[in-house]
Amino acid sequence: MNKKQQNLVDYLKESTEKSKKLHKERIFLDNIIVIIKDYFINDINLDKVLDKVKKYIPNHLFVNIEAIYIGQFKELIDRDLTASYMDGAIYITNEQQNEQIMFEDIVHEVAHSVEDISGFSMYEDNKINREFLSKRMRLKSILKEAGYEVDHIRFDKTEYDKNFDMYLYKSIGYDVLNNLVVGLFCSPYGATSIREYFANGFEHYFTKNSKLVKEVSPQLYIKLIELEKNIYTGEETDDMSY
Repeated sequence: MNKKQQNLVDYLKESTEKSKKLHKERIFLDNIIVIIKDYFINDINLDKVLDKVKKYIPNHLFVNIEAIYIGQFKELIDRDLTASYMDGAIYITNEQQNEQIMFEDIVHEVAHSVEDISGFSMYEDNKINREFLSKRMRLKSILKEAGYEVDHIRFDKTEYDKNFDMYLYKSIGYDVLNNLVVGLFCSPYGATSIREYFANGFEHYFTKNSKLVKEVSPQLYIKLIELEKNIYTGEETDDMSY
């Protein structure tokens, strides 16, 4: 192989490596690194998903996110999760069913990242807490009236309780809950804990149906308006576009 041929081989090899790196890594919103640890098992257009996230969620609400990792992660597998926010990063499985579900997963974890830095400010007046607990107790009455055994389950807690989660998921089932929580929660998963109540409302407010949040969860709705105005994550802004 002569020098000219060797240079061509070296150039092609370097181009291939650059292409691989570009395919597995990209920058989102100028400062968030997105790394594909394991390729998607289904046909997912990641750029399309990220563009949609950018379209619906105001940029200042990403302030607590440094990276998004996609692939197989022990933390997700052990907890049977499709996504999780941990220590400034979103971890999301590569086993995505479709782009819409992946979009919703990312938005949900953005909500948890926002709560991570602004939760105390949002919750200190106890308005969301009281709203959430009143709904949990109302749900208890609804389930009891429907013939379900409820006395062994704690409905008076705001934090996550695995027994409560499994009770809703296994003993009741979300198909049944979908009908029972109409007008009470934006969706059944919002009843799981106050953190999920917030994240569920966040999803609906920014990407689905803000009017539903206003009707169902008025106190949460007020806090989400304030978040959109950047009251809890930074200086207040009049920029309401997203």
